[in-house]
Amino acid sequence: MKSRNSRRIRRAARQTGKAFKLGLSAAKTARKASGLAVAAGAVIGRRSPIIAAALNAPAAALNPELARMGSEKAVAAVSMGMGMIPNLFAMQIAWMKYGMTQARLAGMTMEGLLRASSPWAAARAVAGGPERSVASSVDTAQSLSQSGRSMADRAMNPLQKAVSANAKRLSRRA
Repeated sequence: MKSRNSRRIRRAARQTGKAFKLGLSAAKTARKASGLAVAAGAVIGRRSPIIAAALNAPAAALNPELARMGSEKAVAAVSMGMGMIPNLFAMQIAWMKYGMTQARLAGMTMEGLLRASSPWAAARAVAGGPERSVASSVDTAQSLSQSGRSMADRAMNPLQKAVSANAKRLSRRA
């Protein structure tokens, strides 16, 4: 019984460590997203008068900044998509692993119930199932969270570079 409890304690400690690391990486991603929002706000603030001028006077539509806006968005969209693809595969693997684990646990429980010769044996067969099922769910949730955070991080990298460069360039012009 002692070894079973020590295994549970070690597993809980590993899960807590994983959750803590996931929280730290999520905080870094949130910090990056807030920096991106600030830089994007600066770019929008600088470009809005250029767009307004182009709407009011056709000659102002020849501003090279207007042409740059369209191509930048296309490049950003492709870069974001390329960064997200590997994480979509990791998320699919996590869901498949979760489904297979839950099916295996259900099969083990049914087999234990069918082989049980007494009510006590049946109770022992069912006893560990919920704990293992919850542990599998926690593992899957952490894996999906990590993949989602990594996907967001990879998608923001090219955007952050482009928006930061635009904010610097536009601030020098003003």
